[in-house]
Amino acid sequence: RNGIEVVRTTGAVSPAGLEAVLPGSGPAQIPPGSYLVPLDQPRGALAEALLERKAAFGPKPSYDATAWSLPLAFNVPAWRAPARPKVGTEPVRDTAPAPLPRAGYAYLVSSGAEGRDRVLEGLLKDGFRGSAAPAPFVAGSRAFPAGTAIFTLLRNDAVRLEARARALAAQAPGVVSAVDSSVVDSGPDLGSVRSLALRAPRVGLVMDAPSDPTAVGAVMQALLEAGIPFTQLRAGRLAQADLRRYSHLILPDDNGLGAKWQAALGPAGAARLKAYAMDGGVLVAMQGGSAFAARAGVSEAGVSFLARRDEEARLKEKDPKREAAAPPLDERTQAWARREDQGLQESIPGAMLKADIDGTHPLGWGLNAAEGAVLDSSDPVLELSPGGENPLRFGAGDLNLSGLLPPKLEAKVRNSAYALRERKGRGAVILFSGDPVHRGCAPLTARAFYNALFFGAYAPQDDED
Repeated sequence: RNGIEVVRTTGAVSPAGLEAVLPGSGPAQIPPGSYLVPLDQPRGALAEALLERKAAFGPKPSYDATAWSLPLAFNVPAWRAPARPKVGTEPVRDTAPAPLPRAGYAYLVSSGAEGRDRVLEGLLKDGFRGSAAPAPFVAGSRAFPAGTAIFTLLRNDAVRLEARARALAAQAPGVVSAVDSSVVDSGPDLGSVRSLALRAPRVGLVMDAPSDPTAVGAVMQALLEAGIPFTQLRAGRLAQADLRRYSHLILPDDNGLGAKWQAALGPAGAARLKAYAMDGGVLVAMQGGSAFAARAGVSEAGVSFLARRDEEARLKEKDPKREAAAPPLDERTQAWARREDQGLQESIPGAMLKADIDGTHPLGWGLNAAEGAVLDSSDPVLELSPGGENPLRFGAGDLNLSGLLPPKLEAKVRNSAYALRERKGRGAVILFSGDPVHRGCAPLTARAFYNALFFGAYAPQDDED
């Protein structure tokens, strides 16, 4: 669509001497059929800007995000070659997907395939009963990741299921597979009692003031793209809403590090959200919503902030008698022209940071990586949950994959959580330190968000289901 020339390779390419864009180790060979994007073309500069891992900046950053690498955002393996590889190429051709064969036992929806969420929601919304595999397995010589959804003919109207599965498979090639037996080559059998029962999520989205309109818009777009219906709940009427109608409640960013939510909802609102989770609901919060949940005791996780002024305000809130320490002398005596530079040292202007991913955890199902890039825009820092699970987290090493990241702030983000889940009674609280669906441009973390909706509840499959 951008007029960039792309061809496909007809042979394997060795990654030796190439610069990998994604973190972690790559394959021994880049297989035939991979895409090659020549940079010596009229749109080569645009292609490089979209695909390069790090962009070069002048002395001042841009007003917006400083990282936008498509391979990092989509978690697609990519390499930069200093010269054109010596391999044959051919034009990219559209190929018609093969029709979905009739299943003898079940239809499978791979958790690691693009388009998974719309297919999964389509089947669940139509009343089909399915479950998610608790671990990877191999069936019919094909590998399927943990979280792959299983819709058996025995538990559903076989004729209706076949028709609906074929219709959805035509819209999302490669997502749906047919199998003839519950017995697998390796991994848990498809009828395993450890499988997670699936239900179509009933979503309530808290919006209106003080929620941030752009954050709400991104969540709405993500839900619409997956075909997930939702109810808009006004924050001012949350106390009167019947929250039992919703299996999931989404609390987006307030552009105020949780302080605006705290002012709007107060202790009574926090207690109501906690009771909602205790009664079986799943609270999904992000950015300022997560900061509020942590500050108000809805979550056990601690929270801190990057900018000194914000952090001092948080500490003052916990201890009203606290006296803030005076800024260092060099800051108080610095030239006026350097104050902007000082502010830049207390913020992260949209950098992509390396996160460790637990692919065995439901929030990590289908992310297809042990490490991935997540966008950080001076988000609250979530401490690792002491009593919960931290499937997406920042490690102790070098975190900066792309963009501007002040070293002092990198140290503050290390060993913190990007996404965590805590059990609360019969329900759960799931927090994202950042915005997993930022502007519709964060497919890797968007999948973790969808995982929170489809797999976030603690609900093992029972014998009657």
